Amino acid sequence: SMSEGTTGATKYDTALLDLDAVRDLLRPGDHVEVVRFAGSVSAAAMADAASFPSQIAAARRAWPSGSTALVPALEKGVVDLEAESFPRRHLLVITDGELAPGEVGSPAFPSFAARLSRIGAASTVLTTGTRPAEAELRALGGRYLPLARLEDLPRKLREDLVQARRLIEETPEEPKRSRGEALLPGADW
Repeated sequence: SMSEGTTGATKYDTALLDLDAVRDLLRPGDHVEVVRFAGSVSAAAMADAASFPSQIAAARRAWPSGSTALVPALEKGVVDLEAESFPRRHLLVITDGELAPGEVGSPAFPSFAARLSRIGAASTVLTTGTRPAEAELRALGGRYLPLARLEDLPRKLREDLVQARRLIEETPEEPKRSRGEALLPGADW
């Protein structure tokens, strides 16, 4: 279904544009992994943000085909996030929202949400299709962003990721010190 499109570009082309938007927001030290899915799952290993352009290039060389199987792709992404030791993790799902018949009503979606919650990972689901499996995708928790027009996807994604990063980075942290210990070394008041 990702090979379909309404404006001359396919849904897959638009998803690749979204990856460009993600690339522009990455910082040194960020780790990323692109998990492509159809009838099977394909992914490069989680790697430093410097490898992201090559992951995008590999995705550009592939073409969508076969039936959709989102649950195995989510399993791969969640397992890889669970293996990371970073305190801040984010699962971004870009899909037209069409699921395989066996995935509709699946308990896997709330299970993924629970696993993401346990590791403190945020999630964002962007849907581009006219028939998304909204209940299942909302069950992943996090932000659910349905889009009426494919052209809005890169802009909406950028806004959402900037907001998510701002929330993470602007959270005040209480200084950790013992009673009577100087707040700054060498300061006595």
